[in-house]
Amino acid sequence: MNYHKEMPKKIKLLAIDHHTELGGSEINLINIFKHIDPQNIELQVACPPWGPFFGRLKAEGFTVMPITLRSSFLATNMIRSASAFQIIKYISKSFFEIVRFLFNFIKILRSVKPDVIYLNTLKAGILCSIPCKLFGIPSVQHVQDLLVKEDFNPVTLFITKLLFNIPARIIAISNAVKEALISIGVNSEKIVMIYNGTDISSFTPPSHVNLFKAKYMKMSNLPSVGVVGRLMRWKGQDLFIKAAAKVMNKAGFYVVGGLFWEDTIYGKELKKLSERLGLRERVHFTDHVDNIREAMHALDIVVSTSTKPEPFGLTIIEAMAASKPVIAPRFGAAPEIIVHGETGLLFTPGDADSLALSIDYLLKNPRKAIEMGRRGRERALRMFNIETTYDNIKREIIAALI
Repeated sequence: MNYHKEMPKKIKLLAIDHHTELGGSEINLINIFKHIDPQNIELQVACPPWGPFFGRLKAEGFTVMPITLRSSFLATNMIRSASAFQIIKYISKSFFEIVRFLFNFIKILRSVKPDVIYLNTLKAGILCSIPCKLFGIPSVQHVQDLLVKEDFNPVTLFITKLLFNIPARIIAISNAVKEALISIGVNSEKIVMIYNGTDISSFTPPSHVNLFKAKYMKMSNLPSVGVVGRLMRWKGQDLFIKAAAKVMNKAGFYVVGGLFWEDTIYGKELKKLSERLGLRERVHFTDHVDNIREAMHALDIVVSTSTKPEPFGLTIIEAMAASKPVIAPRFGAAPEIIVHGETGLLFTPGDADSLALSIDYLLKNPRKAIEMGRRGRERALRMFNIETTYDNIKREIIAALI
């Protein structure tokens, strides 16, 4: 069955996402398609009907369709290194859930009759790309993960290459992601690199009282250094605290963000680490913050401390949009985003001493830090504006139909 025999006047786009939480991929989808032109594209989003992602989509005015899938199902990190026997065993165990999902997906296809399917996550691609092909509907796979060849065995590598040959277009969110896809054998002619973006104008300094600053910094006139993001082990907040203990200049250090998947153990470990290093008065934990823009404007220096290579770095470009100098590890996509010594600094991944030296440098050179922040915003305007991201993705959606 093929619904699109010629270029439609208005493209019916169906986006699929398997997550319930508001992760980076989900925030990116919302940010991109807020700028959709309803005269040209009619968008519907299918995702599980529970959790904050579904609610946020509804609140933002998106048309949302429920599609049932446990978020823990088909954990892609586990599947990559699984043996053929383990994969067969896992699929057999989840057979009825797979059938239920596919039945639901096909029902949605027949109801919506989309012209293009937008696969926002790898799991969406694994489950939906073959039905899309069978129904003759072109798909666009948005790859927002950094796939490392060493994580695969020959069986899973072969399956991955087969699945990535199905979508009409593949969007990689950085050159690091694109190069990783090519390294595992994905056809480079299908891949286009489009950076994620953010609404730069929304990071203009607020005219009202900064509530974040009033709440967390009211007793301090010290320079502020912060790591912003969900509390997750691979995000490296523990590295940030260890570096804070080595910084020679006086400053306040802020761990901005709440727990992810209710990992209360990690949150407690971070606070114990802070106390053990004698940083109880210097390191401040904010928990979840609703207005991330106010937090960015309140901080003088923003740090990214991921211990694994990031496929992109939304926090980095948000800090740049807020005219803040950024310090990030020298791997993944960070070196593409930050110009070392011009818009921020890059440090040796996982090295608290290297991070502490970078923080100390900016604290000792506040004028240089301000200049880096100014240049960072200029770079964000040129390269990471959400309107540009949307225009480029729209181009690939149209290309999928040709």
